[in-house]
Amino acid sequence: MTTHATAIVCDGLSYQYVGSDVNAVDDVSFTVEPGQVAALVGPSGCGKSTLLRNVAGLLTPTAGRLLMDGKETVGIPADKRNIGWVPQSYALFGHLSVAENVEFGLRARKVPKSERLERVAHALDLCRITAFGKRSPDDLSGGQRQRVAIARALATNPRVLLLDEPLSALDPQLRKQLRADLSALLAESGVTTLLVTHDQGEALAMADMVAVMRDGRLEQYAAPQELWAGPANGFVAEFVSEAHIVETTRLDDGRYELAPGLVLSGANGGGAAAVRPNDLQISEEGAVFTVTSVEYAGDAWLLTGELVGGAKVSVVSASAVTPGDSVNVAVRPQTKIAMVEQ
Repeated sequence: MTTHATAIVCDGLSYQYVGSDVNAVDDVSFTVEPGQVAALVGPSGCGKSTLLRNVAGLLTPTAGRLLMDGKETVGIPADKRNIGWVPQSYALFGHLSVAENVEFGLRARKVPKSERLERVAHALDLCRITAFGKRSPDDLSGGQRQRVAIARALATNPRVLLLDEPLSALDPQLRKQLRADLSALLAESGVTTLLVTHDQGEALAMADMVAVMRDGRLEQYAAPQELWAGPANGFVAEFVSEAHIVETTRLDDGRYELAPGLVLSGANGGGAAAVRPNDLQISEEGAVFTVTSVEYAGDAWLLTGELVGGAKVSVVSASAVTPGDSVNVAVRPQTKIAMVEQ
């Protein structure tokens, strides 16, 4: 659909709302390579949606540069940037058919009718919604409406596609099903994509690169595998993988101890360990772990409690344990626990 892929470069980008004395986006730098999908994640209020709106041209940075195709875009109006925008609500017109919704942006750009019809047909086909062309968006499911909104954005041949919480309006079961479909659609379109999501799993599954933000700043920008295996700090480890950060003790042999009986092999650096629920298992040997709460997850139980010494961790178990009971836990075989700075 797109004629070329475009790189997005944020270089020291900052934005401060009028009346505020702090930056909502603070000195953020990263590059989305042509054709990549990048995800912005972080807790509510961290600045990810503000950053997306700066890229869209809906807000103007107070400092820094924003480049597309190597050219500065700061000062260029949103309607002149050739960007596809898909808001959380999808913002479809109920009085227009699906095909007319997809055609809407092309009419606004005064694209000739023959070309409009061709591009609408292509967008509908790409998003697998050709059969719904004559129907009203109000008669479609949430997933189908999402595809209409994306088709409308892609029909304009944008150089960049921006998605604001693209799956948030869908129920959990449908979200999981459609994120794979959306990933395939974006890969087929070839458009450079920047998306905002609150769902860490969604970001890891869909994106080539993930930007983790906190208090307006960029904590880490990396590929999902790198982010998981080598979080930059404790915040990234906790947010991305729900890890517990546990202080370690360096032993005389150079290894690190989480608690008496629980020693890490092959740990690098030292400091604190980012212990994820799947990193530990119940064992006949290891450290004493006192269970304080149990959650059933369908195929396993999530046990949360304390190691000897008071460190809080969670453990995935194949069997239930009664809160208040103590068991031994050890590191799962072949598991390397990430070491992080607090």
